[in-house]
Amino acid sequence: MPLHKSIILLKMTQDNDEEQSGVEQSLLNDAETGQNIRVTQNKRESAAGELMDIIIKKVKSSETLTKLDQKSQGQNPEFIIPKKIKRRALIMQVFMACLATFTALSSGMALGFPAITLQALTNQTISGPLTLNSDQGSWFASINTIACPFGGLFSAYILDKLGRKRTLILINFISIISWGIMAFASKTDFTLMYTQLLVARFLIGINIGLTSAPPSIYSAEISYPHIRGRLTLGTSFMIALGILWIYLFGYFFPEDWRLVSGISAAVCVVSLIALIPMPETPVYLASKGKDKKAEKSLKIFRGARKHETQRPDIMSELEQLQIQAASDKVKRDNGSSMEMLTHPEVYKPLLHMIALFAVQQFSGIFVIIVYAANFAEASHVAIDSFLAAVLIGVARVIATICIFFVMDKFGRKPPLLFSGIMMTICMYGLSAYNYFEISGVGWLPGLLLILFIFTSTIGFLSVPFAMIAEVFPRKARGLGAGLSITAAYFLFFVALKLYPTMVEYLDNVKIFGIYGTVSLIGVFFVHFILIETKGKTLEQIEAHFKNKNNVESVENDRVFQIS
Repeated sequence: MPLHKSIILLKMTQDNDEEQSGVEQSLLNDAETGQNIRVTQNKRESAAGELMDIIIKKVKSSETLTKLDQKSQGQNPEFIIPKKIKRRALIMQVFMACLATFTALSSGMALGFPAITLQALTNQTISGPLTLNSDQGSWFASINTIACPFGGLFSAYILDKLGRKRTLILINFISIISWGIMAFASKTDFTLMYTQLLVARFLIGINIGLTSAPPSIYSAEISYPHIRGRLTLGTSFMIALGILWIYLFGYFFPEDWRLVSGISAAVCVVSLIALIPMPETPVYLASKGKDKKAEKSLKIFRGARKHETQRPDIMSELEQLQIQAASDKVKRDNGSSMEMLTHPEVYKPLLHMIALFAVQQFSGIFVIIVYAANFAEASHVAIDSFLAAVLIGVARVIATICIFFVMDKFGRKPPLLFSGIMMTICMYGLSAYNYFEISGVGWLPGLLLILFIFTSTIGFLSVPFAMIAEVFPRKARGLGAGLSITAAYFLFFVALKLYPTMVEYLDNVKIFGIYGTVSLIGVFFVHFILIETKGKTLEQIEAHFKNKNNVESVENDRVFQIS
């Protein structure tokens, strides 16, 4: 960063007391000394970066920024926000978060699509010469999971280059194209139709990977800390709603998957139009040095009126974002993405997220989503398989609504522990039911399956996606989220491809037993290893993963809080 910008950054934090004047003079002297250092052209940027580090360290220790932090926490009467203004800000935050997370509806519909189409596509009576065999049907159901990791891997780059808003717009464009291809798939040429289905499913798989992080990151970066957890769960809710949506269409139109695809494309068009007036997040704008736009965005999300010029709480938050952006830029300039992965505050939460997603995938949660009708039949549910799929979707939506209130009240670990214990009981129960061939309780498998769906959604389905936006430091949030999603969907592909093989070589007793055992392992991991993020600022979470000698200093330097 150029030296004159470093000095400007310092001046933003000046106060009128004598102590701050001394800090200012000391730092300006440092800047002048740095300007007199003769370095080669190749080392000049490095010297500026080192000077920036010195400035930030001194700024962090100054009394002025301590006062600034106190103001930002509402300890100064000047920063007390009237309830009317706060309510207006909350409404805007919730509304915009809903628009962002509406993008995830397409991902839910795509995940549930094979459950309502495979029976028609593989039934010669219905599809005639366009019938898929079992192997082709398997590829139709799972090819999107091959593409998901690519979407997750590139999401970090796209989020950084395009921003949060334009990434969401891109996601909707891809969704419209994907659903449109399936809606107008050939009705006469089998090879062409099958190719179109695979291409569309591959594209929508990329989209699922892209969608997992951006809506939650957008919601986290625009919201107050006390509602951040609920808003980041919007992605999980929309995915659950999309699954239910597609199950309902499968129930009413079990043979017309082209019509269902067309309606899904229309939904994505509506989502795209709704995103156009949506503001970019102030965090992203500040990170790109667009301070005026960042201020304008903050005013929108903090309930300011157009005629308001400089509201103290907004200017304080903007200054914090500018300082944090400068700090992050210095760190990025002095280290590559691969180097960041060696930092404990990056690789430790990454390993935690991968472990959570491993339990999520190999406990059967997503297998049931994709093979809902087939799984209901395998469980000997005594009702129509499509109706069972709809009930599964309803249970998932209700559970997702519950988690909005549960997670902020009880934290992240209690819902995960409850979820893991109940998932274990349900899967072991289904295994025992099939092993002992219990008669007279035909309702039991359906109850256990619905209970598994409900409790898995409360914990292991929803919470990991919400935690992605919390556990990574800002400097590596895009990278960490992208790698987490990539790992999650790679595991998704493995679990989904394994299921037909398991059905072929193992009986239901063993399959349900394996899913129950994985759920039990998840309980032990959550209890003994996973961090609780409830009540912690984003920097305190970062401090937890850092080396012990860094924890105290990071927790005390609350001015760098970006939540």
